[in-house]
Amino acid sequence: MNKREKTIAIVLGAVVGLYALDSYLLSPYLDRLTKADDLIAEHNQALSDIETTKRRRINASKDWRKIAADSVKTDASAAESQLLGRVRECAQRASLSLTSQKAEKTEKEKGYDRILLKASGQGTMQEIGRFLYELQTANIPVRVNDLEVSSRKDGVDDLALTITLATLYQTPVAPKVAMAGNRSGAL
Repeated sequence: MNKREKTIAIVLGAVVGLYALDSYLLSPYLDRLTKADDLIAEHNQALSDIETTKRRRINASKDWRKIAADSVKTDASAAESQLLGRVRECAQRASLSLTSQKAEKTEKEKGYDRILLKASGQGTMQEIGRFLYELQTANIPVRVNDLEVSSRKDGVDDLALTITLATLYQTPVAPKVAMAGNRSGAL
């Protein structure tokens, strides 16, 4: 082998060696490094989302406690009278004529008790719309469960309204009773 062939063989060997080094070591290492960076960024974003959700939940809990302290009652009769008064007030503001209001029943719903109220009235489409708006913007927990609007006279804007509303109140928590097997007599 002459000097030129030796140089070509050395250069060829170096190129093949560098190619093998790149294919088996450097490229896989860089790929894993890139994937690790992407995974870290993805987990950091997930952590940031979790922290944002946690902050929102804490703020929402504070807001709910503030709202609930002012409007969610802990007594059924207080919640019922609050809803009856609010419905009368909303009807008066909307110039809607209420013909009847009757509390129907109490149901359990996610740690609260729910009172249903059925009301009937008559008025124009504008008055009914204003009445529903007043209920929607009320500062007490109230929800429309059922709504029926029918015409009292054909061709005239004289409508009959039947609506079922619901409000919530907190059930008082009963105090814990001492266990029956307590022999020491202490509570």
